[in-house]
Amino acid sequence: MKYRIYNKTIAKVSFLLGLALVMLTVHSCEDEEQTPFYSKNQLLITSYVEQNEEFSEFAELLRLSKVNAPLNARGTYTCFVPNNEAFKAFKEKKGISNLSELNSEDPDFLKKLVWNHLITARAYTAFDFPQGILPDTTAFGNPLLTEMGEGGLKDILVNKKAKIKSRDIEVANGVIHEIDQVLDLAEWTVLFELQQHEKYSIFVEALKKTGIADTLAEVKSLNNKTGKYLRNRFTILAETDEVLRKAGIDSYDALKEKYSPDADDVTDSSNGLYQFMAYHVVKGQFFMNDLENRNYENLSEELISFDVVKGYRINYVKYDETENWNEIDVKESNHITRNGVVHTTKDHLPVFSPEPARYVWKAVDDPEIRKMEGFGEIYGLKIYNNELPTMRWWNTKGQITLWNYSTIGCGGEAYWIEYLIPKIVKGKYRVVARLGHGPHRGTAQSYMDGQKIGKVIDCTNKNSGLWGNFFVYLGNVNFEKTKSHVLKSVSVSPGNWQLESINLIPLDEEYDHQIGDRWN
Repeated sequence: MKYRIYNKTIAKVSFLLGLALVMLTVHSCEDEEQTPFYSKNQLLITSYVEQNEEFSEFAELLRLSKVNAPLNARGTYTCFVPNNEAFKAFKEKKGISNLSELNSEDPDFLKKLVWNHLITARAYTAFDFPQGILPDTTAFGNPLLTEMGEGGLKDILVNKKAKIKSRDIEVANGVIHEIDQVLDLAEWTVLFELQQHEKYSIFVEALKKTGIADTLAEVKSLNNKTGKYLRNRFTILAETDEVLRKAGIDSYDALKEKYSPDADDVTDSSNGLYQFMAYHVVKGQFFMNDLENRNYENLSEELISFDVVKGYRINYVKYDETENWNEIDVKESNHITRNGVVHTTKDHLPVFSPEPARYVWKAVDDPEIRKMEGFGEIYGLKIYNNELPTMRWWNTKGQITLWNYSTIGCGGEAYWIEYLIPKIVKGKYRVVARLGHGPHRGTAQSYMDGQKIGKVIDCTNKNSGLWGNFFVYLGNVNFEKTKSHVLKSVSVSPGNWQLESINLIPLDEEYDHQIGDRWN
């Protein structure tokens, strides 16, 4: 998985660099006949669509966008090719008679449109399609969703709209799938998607009144630390008017009366209605096949819990023999947008405080580390930034190291390192870290939110003889609020403090001591 993430980036960059080089060649040799890089018996993507009349509109799109030459060169691509009927409907929808008109406002629109039908990382056959989001995005950067109907491989939808008419057409540089709709660029946001459906009218009005709609309308937002704009990603758990009516709510005013009867300022983040709406906005983009059995952060003060063992259950609880849960409406979910995905709930979803649950924080999951060149390939990857999204540190070496693709080492004559743990449900937990043991390893004292926990941990193997990564009990904590926390480890003697993961285990949950566990 680590290696694939790195290669996906390389594949996309290689394609775009190749495209730029070919563009230069095309521009400098406009009057020269282009020589295709294929034999007569081995067509490439551009040549294939040019020789098949039912794809003449897509061939014209390739010509106008000047992406025809790059796709007539070697590579390993997946290309979703709309047929001529698809383009006829697309032009009618756009109110145009010629595809070239789409470049009037954005001169790169047609090029982006081609990229949105192309995966450069690998050639996907229909047998590779999941019942959900594909692991790789399009060359434009949009995710693609595949779903199979009752007809199996004969009944595949892409992005819930485009049906695959002919699949697995092999060409010399990949695979072509014929589709019956053009895959538009999904420039719309999660807010725009909700506004297109009257069934969400109460939900949308509440988003606007609380001011949360302004956040959902932005594709990118400014990171004040870096000064860079970052892509926003949200997962919306929307409630239809019908669902709200079943809960006795038939208008926005009724919704406000239920959750904010005595306060008029619903834009205040502590307001009951604001918290209710914020609870329906999960941080991050999670398609249904991305969801796991765990708690997720949202824009409210509480966490939301998913259980995907039996369907897509929300906030599952069991008291004695009674079970209660909400659920995602599968048929009305997985709607792709430029800044996230929209799901629909089957029932009313009030704010709920889940029970404490085991949480595992892994150092290697830091998003900046995963994007670094050499991630997944270099055994001892040096990292010189002293601050990452989930970590910050200081040491006399001026660097930390990613060892064995999984463990962060911070060491020197003196050092400290902080780990930012995402929002955790309030409760009492046992803190267990998976730490590296061996010669020259670290000896440190740990602190949770500035308060000392446990005693000094000695990870050298001078007494134990242990070598490798082992679970170590750091101490117990009592989180009185559902919020994020900071675990800090400070050196007591020189060495290299190597941490793979932090495990927070509710005190009332049994913990099986695994072979090799070291409890200080």
